[in-house]
Amino acid sequence: AIAIASNGVVTFSQTPVGAGVVLQVVKQSQATRYATTSTSYQATYNKAITPSATSSKILITFDGTAYNAGGYFVATVFRGTTSGTDLSGGGTYGMVMLSETLVSVGSTVLDSPSTTSATTYTVAIKAVGGGTASFGENTSYSHITLMEIAG
Repeated sequence: AIAIASNGVVTFSQTPVGAGVVLQVVKQSQATRYATTSTSYQATYNKAITPSATSSKILITFDGTAYNAGGYFVATVFRGTTSGTDLSGGGTYGMVMLSETLVSVGSTVLDSPSTTSATTYTVAIKAVGGGTASFGENTSYSHITLMEIAG
């Protein structure tokens, strides 16, 4: 059986077996607008997961609405804080040229944290080429979902 706790953690009453099986899912949704003129990544929201084995993979999915009338909007996901590991390998996920239009952006990244300690994943944004990059525009919900996959 599957149980969903009030904090959004999904657990299974029977332990699944085998590589590729989803072991747990955690999710966060919020209606907060984040904005920056910085060309360095600025943290928006984050979520933590505690892998059950060092061989586990974490599938990270994030999405939200973006806007930057004066340049590019770039979003990525970090393991830890914005000084941690940039999982996009150069910050190319969600790179969109916007022309005064709201655009839905998001990405999916697979990570191998090799730990059983709580691991936080942070969505970060930056503006490139001018303007103010904003994420979570018009109080729409932004989401981050973390899935532990058996290794």
